[in-house]
Amino acid sequence: DASRVEHYRRDLGHDRIHLLPFGAQPRIHNPIRHGAKSAERPHEVAFAGSYFAEKHAERRRQLDVLLPAAADQGLNIFSRMQTEDPRYRFPKRYVPYIVGSLPYEKMLAAYTSYKVFLNVNSVTESPTMCARRLFELSAAQTAVLSGPAASIEPFFGDDITVVDAPEQAKEALHNLLAHPELRDRQALRAHR
Repeated sequence: DASRVEHYRRDLGHDRIHLLPFGAQPRIHNPIRHGAKSAERPHEVAFAGSYFAEKHAERRRQLDVLLPAAADQGLNIFSRMQTEDPRYRFPKRYVPYIVGSLPYEKMLAAYTSYKVFLNVNSVTESPTMCARRLFELSAAQTAVLSGPAASIEPFFGDDITVVDAPEQAKEALHNLLAHPELRDRQALRAHR
């Protein structure tokens, strides 16, 4: 977080502290569809991540904007922590869309199997912090529909679609799914 650099410098007593933004590794985060029979992305929309019932209220709010918009659009949710622990379980309304969990290596393949990925952010006020997945998905040339974070526009401009209300989310997702040329152009710009 760029806003913490001065605090770290003060606390550590030196000025050898600098910002290192998130990034992607092109050898593993790329648009190549390994093992795929065609270049076509066979699935519609996905979300990969955890649900936090007791913390990150803004992140939960973003999920409640994005997930209902995708519910009738072929939504698949990959949940790493859908366990007995109620702190990390998705609410019952989202359970029908959970398709399981994937280890990271298989998640990379999922990035290129979906037309659109949904993204939410736990940190929203930082000028430099957002979900790392935004960088990985963009490197995989996958269109992203995201909840807001102050860092998205400085890094991605308008190459990531950001929404903050249910109707906005529904319309933006419809546009990305119904118009492949729009989706592909936006994903390519973010990739570049």
